[in-house]
Amino acid sequence: MDAMSFVLPNHSVRVLDADPTSWRRRRSTFLATLLVIVSIGCTTSELRGQEAAAHEDDHINKLSEFLSGVKLTGHFTVTGRDLGQLTAEEYYILKAEKLSEGDFWSITARIKYGNNDLTVPLVLDIKWAGNTPVITVDRLTIPGMGTFDARVIIRTDAYAGTWRHDEVGGHLFGTIERLSAEELAELRKSVSQRDNKSP
Repeated sequence: MDAMSFVLPNHSVRVLDADPTSWRRRRSTFLATLLVIVSIGCTTSELRGQEAAAHEDDHINKLSEFLSGVKLTGHFTVTGRDLGQLTAEEYYILKAEKLSEGDFWSITARIKYGNNDLTVPLVLDIKWAGNTPVITVDRLTIPGMGTFDARVIIRTDAYAGTWRHDEVGGHLFGTIERLSAEELAELRKSVSQRDNKSP
């Protein structure tokens, strides 16, 4: 018989597949099904991980290309000052390259604001808000210029954010454009001169 029945007071109990070999077959089938499900889940997870890594690499490559050989031109405000007194600023970036450690990038740049004009190598932290890069500066000291703190987002051909230089701070914003051949040659010359002066 494949099943047997017995009666308790007010209850009817039916025990199916009393044959122990039938239970073993069902258990084997269940375990096999479970292994298939787990295997599919692991494979799907691996594929998602690979897709995420490829997506991240694509972001990095595009940002590196976008930020190399460009000029950021804009203005910045100073908290407490009249907004009609905006100061111009220019950042020339020769090369932007992702480093192997964390979210750090090597930025070779020339910075011009006010009476300052310096060509410096920078290591900046660039985070991602979705697909939008955010330059993140946490108390970065630049020799000859002071200590800076900033959050600057980059979107299409524009940038905007907040800044702080020592005890002074405000907002900044501007546009991003490709350097002309002449500007690129001048920037390379400036970087070369800086490197030659380095001990």
